[in-house]
Amino acid sequence: MKSARHSIGDLMKKKRILVADSDKDICRSLYEFFKDDYEVFLVYDGKDVLQLISENNIELLLTDLNIPNVYIYNLLNKIKEKFPELPIIIMYVYCDSTQEMEDTIRKIASAFFRKPFDLNELKKRIELLVTNHYILDSN
Repeated sequence: MKSARHSIGDLMKKKRILVADSDKDICRSLYEFFKDDYEVFLVYDGKDVLQLISENNIELLLTDLNIPNVYIYNLLNKIKEKFPELPIIIMYVYCDSTQEMEDTIRKIASAFFRKPFDLNELKKRIELLVTNHYILDSN
């Protein structure tokens, strides 16, 4: 069990989020919007997502539902197996999937945002999820 005490450095350090989307313009926009509050990592396809989460102690994943080079259903299951407490926000334009896949993704994801979305609403949700993740990780 981890101690609930944290150094000032722990409390002051920027939380790390990973943005995964094939649309580089969306990634750059999200980076610019969040860079003052978070340490933002970008990836444009799904093949490196697990490795980036692991190597960089990512505290929230913001991913497009249709990211290239992976089957999102499998990727999300692998992430939840290895990082069960990691909050995941899914961005999407449309969902072309079976009901079973949709139900499974709904169980895995912490939130959904349909594109285009309000950046301030997304920011509020990220703040809430990262704060809750930090509290859970401390106990």
